[in-house]
Amino acid sequence: MRDHRRAADTFRAASRLAAKAGLVREEISAEIGLGEVELALGEIDEGCQRLRGAFKRVSVEEEENSLGARASLGMAHAMRARRLFADVFRYTERARQLTRSPALIARLALIECESHLGQDQVRRAQKSLTEAAEAARLSADAFVMERVRELRLDLDRLGGHEHAA
Repeated sequence: MRDHRRAADTFRAASRLAAKAGLVREEISAEIGLGEVELALGEIDEGCQRLRGAFKRVSVEEEENSLGARASLGMAHAMRARRLFADVFRYTERARQLTRSPALIARLALIECESHLGQDQVRRAQKSLTEAAEAARLSADAFVMERVRELRLDLDRLGGHEHAA
Protein backbone atom coordinates (compact mmCIF):
# COMPACT_ATOMS: atom_id res chain seq x y z
CA MET A 1 0.00 0.00 0.00
CA ARG A 2 2.80 2.38 0.92
CA ASP A 3 4.58 1.65 -2.36
CA HIS A 4 1.34 2.33 -4.23
CA ARG A 5 1.01 5.71 -2.48
CA ARG A 6 4.56 6.62 -3.50
CA ALA A 7 3.86 5.50 -7.06
CA ALA A 8 0.72 7.66 -7.11
CA ASP A 9 2.70 10.67 -5.92
CA THR A 10 5.33 10.03 -8.59
CA PHE A 11 2.74 9.73 -11.37
CA ARG A 12 0.98 12.91 -10.19
CA ALA A 13 4.28 14.81 -10.27
CA ALA A 14 5.16 13.39 -13.70
CA SER A 15 1.73 14.35 -15.03
CA ARG A 16 2.07 17.93 -13.75
CA LEU A 17 5.59 18.30 -15.16
CA ALA A 18 4.60 16.89 -18.54
CA ALA A 19 1.53 19.14 -18.72
CA LYS A 20 3.62 22.19 -17.81
CA ALA A 21 6.15 21.31 -20.52
CA GLY A 22 3.44 20.61 -23.11
CA LEU A 23 4.43 16.94 -23.44
CA VAL A 24 1.01 15.47 -24.21
CA ARG A 25 2.07 11.84 -24.73
CA GLU A 26 4.04 11.81 -21.48
CA GLU A 27 1.18 13.46 -19.59
CA ILE A 28 -1.30 10.85 -20.87
CA SER A 29 1.14 8.07 -20.00
CA ALA A 30 1.48 9.39 -16.45
CA GLU A 31 -2.31 9.67 -16.14
CA ILE A 32 -2.68 6.03 -17.24
CA GLY A 33 -0.14 4.97 -14.62
CA LEU A 34 -1.86 7.05 -11.94
CA GLY A 35 -5.26 5.61 -12.82
CA GLU A 36 -3.93 2.05 -12.54
CA VAL A 37 -2.35 2.82 -9.17
CA GLU A 38 -5.60 4.36 -7.94
CA LEU A 39 -7.38 1.11 -8.87
CA ALA A 40 -4.74 -0.87 -6.94
CA LEU A 41 -5.34 1.41 -3.94
CA GLY A 42 -9.06 0.64 -4.08
CA GLU A 43 -9.92 4.12 -5.34
CA ILE A 44 -12.13 2.62 -8.05
CA ASP A 45 -14.17 5.68 -9.02
CA GLU A 46 -11.12 7.95 -9.20
CA GLY A 47 -9.07 5.40 -11.14
CA CYS A 48 -11.87 4.65 -13.61
CA GLN A 49 -12.51 8.34 -14.18
CA ARG A 50 -8.80 9.11 -14.70
CA LEU A 51 -8.34 6.15 -17.08
CA ARG A 52 -11.45 7.08 -19.05
CA GLY A 53 -10.10 10.63 -19.43
CA ALA A 54 -6.72 9.37 -20.63
CA PHE A 55 -8.40 6.93 -23.00
CA LYS A 56 -10.45 9.73 -24.55
CA ARG A 57 -7.38 11.95 -24.91
CA VAL A 58 -5.48 9.45 -27.01
CA SER A 59 -5.71 10.91 -30.52
CA VAL A 60 -6.28 8.96 -33.70
CA GLU A 61 -2.54 9.03 -34.46
CA GLU A 62 -1.70 7.81 -30.97
CA GLU A 63 -4.06 4.84 -31.25
CA GLU A 64 -1.64 3.29 -33.69
CA ASN A 65 1.10 2.83 -31.10
CA SER A 66 1.77 1.60 -27.62
CA LEU A 67 0.11 4.58 -25.91
CA GLY A 68 -3.24 3.60 -27.43
CA ALA A 69 -2.65 0.02 -26.32
CA ARG A 70 -1.72 1.16 -22.80
CA ALA A 71 -4.85 3.33 -22.61
CA SER A 72 -6.96 0.34 -23.67
CA LEU A 73 -5.20 -1.86 -21.10
CA GLY A 74 -5.92 0.77 -18.45
CA MET A 75 -9.60 0.74 -19.37
CA ALA A 76 -9.58 -3.07 -19.16
CA HIS A 77 -8.25 -2.74 -15.60
CA ALA A 78 -10.99 -0.23 -14.81
CA MET A 79 -13.69 -2.53 -16.18
CA ARG A 80 -12.30 -5.49 -14.25
CA ALA A 81 -12.39 -3.44 -11.04
CA ARG A 82 -16.08 -2.85 -11.74
CA ARG A 83 -16.54 -6.54 -12.66
CA LEU A 84 -17.74 -5.61 -16.18
CA PHE A 85 -16.09 -8.60 -17.80
CA ALA A 86 -17.52 -8.19 -21.32
CA ASP A 87 -15.99 -4.71 -21.40
CA VAL A 88 -12.66 -6.09 -20.15
CA PHE A 89 -12.46 -8.33 -23.21
CA ARG A 90 -13.56 -5.53 -25.54
CA TYR A 91 -10.71 -3.31 -24.32
CA THR A 92 -8.10 -6.09 -24.34
CA GLU A 93 -9.08 -6.95 -27.92
CA ARG A 94 -8.65 -3.31 -28.91
CA ALA A 95 -5.23 -3.20 -27.23
CA ARG A 96 -4.18 -6.41 -29.01
CA GLN A 97 -4.93 -4.74 -32.33
CA LEU A 98 -2.58 -1.88 -31.41
CA THR A 99 0.50 -3.70 -30.13
CA ARG A 100 2.91 -6.54 -30.77
CA SER A 101 4.86 -5.85 -27.57
CA PRO A 102 5.36 -9.07 -25.55
CA ALA A 103 5.23 -7.02 -22.32
CA LEU A 104 1.82 -5.56 -23.17
CA ILE A 105 0.53 -8.87 -24.51
CA ALA A 106 1.58 -10.55 -21.25
CA ARG A 107 -0.38 -8.00 -19.23
CA LEU A 108 -3.38 -8.28 -21.53
CA ALA A 109 -3.42 -12.06 -21.18
CA LEU A 110 -3.04 -11.70 -17.42
CA ILE A 111 -6.08 -9.46 -17.04
CA GLU A 112 -8.04 -11.80 -19.32
CA CYS A 113 -7.07 -14.72 -17.09
CA GLU A 114 -8.19 -12.85 -13.98
CA SER A 115 -11.46 -11.92 -15.69
CA HIS A 116 -12.13 -15.51 -16.75
CA LEU A 117 -11.52 -16.57 -13.16
CA GLY A 118 -13.97 -13.90 -12.04
CA GLN A 119 -16.55 -15.67 -14.18
CA ASP A 120 -15.52 -19.19 -13.04
CA GLN A 121 -14.25 -20.04 -16.54
CA VAL A 122 -11.30 -22.17 -15.48
CA ARG A 123 -10.32 -23.55 -18.90
CA ARG A 124 -10.35 -20.14 -20.54
CA ALA A 125 -8.39 -18.74 -17.59
CA GLN A 126 -5.82 -21.50 -18.07
CA LYS A 127 -5.44 -20.67 -21.76
CA SER A 128 -4.94 -16.97 -20.98
CA LEU A 129 -2.50 -17.84 -18.20
CA THR A 130 -0.41 -19.92 -20.60
CA GLU A 131 -0.31 -17.02 -23.05
CA ALA A 132 0.66 -14.61 -20.25
CA ALA A 133 3.49 -16.91 -19.15
CA GLU A 134 4.86 -17.25 -22.69
CA ALA A 135 4.72 -13.51 -23.37
CA ALA A 136 6.21 -12.70 -19.95
CA ARG A 137 9.16 -14.98 -20.72
CA LEU A 138 9.73 -13.16 -24.02
CA SER A 139 9.63 -9.78 -22.32
CA ALA A 140 11.38 -10.85 -19.09
CA ASP A 141 8.55 -9.18 -17.16
CA ALA A 142 9.14 -10.24 -13.55
CA PHE A 143 5.86 -8.74 -12.31
CA VAL A 144 3.79 -10.79 -14.75
CA MET A 145 5.87 -13.93 -14.11
CA GLU A 146 5.18 -13.62 -10.38
CA ARG A 147 1.47 -13.02 -10.98
CA VAL A 148 1.41 -16.07 -13.29
CA ARG A 149 2.79 -18.19 -10.43
CA GLU A 150 0.13 -16.86 -8.07
CA LEU A 151 -2.69 -17.48 -10.53
CA ARG A 152 -1.37 -20.94 -11.34
CA LEU A 153 -1.77 -21.82 -7.64
CA ASP A 154 -5.33 -20.47 -7.71
CA LEU A 155 -6.11 -22.53 -10.82
CA ASP A 156 -4.62 -25.64 -9.24
CA ARG A 157 -6.98 -25.18 -6.30
CA LEU A 158 -9.90 -24.86 -8.73
CA GLY A 159 -8.90 -27.99 -10.63
CA GLY A 160 -7.10 -26.50 -13.65
CA HIS A 161 -4.10 -28.83 -13.52
CA GLU A 162 -3.30 -29.10 -17.23
CA HIS A 163 -0.87 -26.21 -17.58
CA ALA A 164 2.00 -26.26 -20.01
CA ALA A 165 3.76 -23.04 -19.02
